[in-house]
Amino acid sequence: MPIRAYIPTTGTSFGPEALSAMGTAFAEAVDALGIGPQDQTKREEVARLIIQLAQENKILDAATLRGKTVDAVRGSTHISLQSRRTSRPMPTGPKGEKRPADVIGNAVHVMRIATGEIEETERDPAKELHRQGGLKGGKARAQTLSSEKRREIASKAAAARWKKK
Repeated sequence: MPIRAYIPTTGTSFGPEALSAMGTAFAEAVDALGIGPQDQTKREEVARLIIQLAQENKILDAATLRGKTVDAVRGSTHISLQSRRTSRPMPTGPKGEKRPADVIGNAVHVMRIATGEIEETERDPAKELHRQGGLKGGKARAQTLSSEKRREIASKAAAARWKKK
């Protein structure tokens, strides 16, 4: 995505020479930092930094913009840490109840259950019935399918898996 996509529509406007220099600096900085096209968050951070440098310091030289951007990003932990954030699913107990993700929070939760401060919640009976039906449904479907139909489904699934890679 070119740097023009990251420039705010309101506020500062840049001339064609400035946009060309900023675009060159952006492409070179992203390449120097090893940021791929799939890392949109990092690319946006680099673009914002280039735009900020061009606005505040009136730097319109592509090499200077690239150099200052690369130095700033390499010295910053903000961009490198941002891609490491992952959302983990909430842990569940043996009956499917939600548990705190951290160890201390889980210990406090267990203590509250043991002392009677909070009640252990049971599963909804309707959800349990749906779950039991779902467990039976797969086996019943497998028994009724012909071998040709199973082979067709399996080859379609394999093609989908290989397409992802």
